[in-house]
Amino acid sequence: MHSDCYHEFLEELYVQGASKKTIDAYKKDLLRFARWYKENNNREPEPAGISGMDLRGYQDYLQEERELKPATINRYLVSINSWLTWAKKSGNIANVPPSPKQLALQKSRPKSLETCEQKIFLQEVESCEKYRDAALVRVLLGCGLRVSEAVTLKIKDLVLDDRKGKIIIRRGKGNKWREVPVPVSTRKVIKEWLAKHKEKYPGCTWVFPNRFGNYISTRYVELLVEELARRANLKCSPHVLRHTCATNMLRAGVDLVTVAEILGHNSLDTTAIYTRPGEKAMMDAVEKAEIK
Repeated sequence: MHSDCYHEFLEELYVQGASKKTIDAYKKDLLRFARWYKENNNREPEPAGISGMDLRGYQDYLQEERELKPATINRYLVSINSWLTWAKKSGNIANVPPSPKQLALQKSRPKSLETCEQKIFLQEVESCEKYRDAALVRVLLGCGLRVSEAVTLKIKDLVLDDRKGKIIIRRGKGNKWREVPVPVSTRKVIKEWLAKHKEKYPGCTWVFPNRFGNYISTRYVELLVEELARRANLKCSPHVLRHTCATNMLRAGVDLVTVAEILGHNSLDTTAIYTRPGEKAMMDAVEKAEIK
């Protein structure tokens, strides 16, 4: 696939603020479709020449010949549909061809760290002796903040004392304002960092600044968490820490409404996914039920 329309679509994603990772994913998905389309039609795919039958045929190919998982197939088709939707908005086609119905998924609980893994991970964080990074990780794990919410925190967003604390999220997802309580251990680590913060970044308003005095990037946080996890022989990301926070609260008996409010979910259905059994729980269930 080498049409101008294809490259213009990726450029538009960049202008809209999509990350390099997101743009690369779209590019790979479209190139896969392009290869299949050319093999079956002997020409490069252009938006005007793609039909609903082509999309259904591609879905069948991915499902029957490639034997990919439903979630992967759905993502590939969503990428193509996004490209075609953009083509209509930009005047390249009159109508978007009908996309086949998404394949049904077996919903599973989002990945989170087990209790023993959390302890190992936090031990690795503490061993680095970097107050800012330790406070950042604690905010993600202890309060369940999205990484974008954490990096843009300002000093005025923290309300901490000896008995309680809260973080004010002024513009969360969907421009939603909320207050998030801060647990004891997290308050302690944040206070330790703020004491250093005053010495190292006098006058800086960001809680987690970079060396230039601006707030750190989400990419920095992703790399930091991945590296700390690697040292602890784990796989983790900022979003996994958020999932872990939610899972910890539910396992401790906190009700769904409260967890949803803390995480900033608009729907309880979003929060309820954390109550689904994981792979280990399902394996334990069939092992216990099996007739010996």
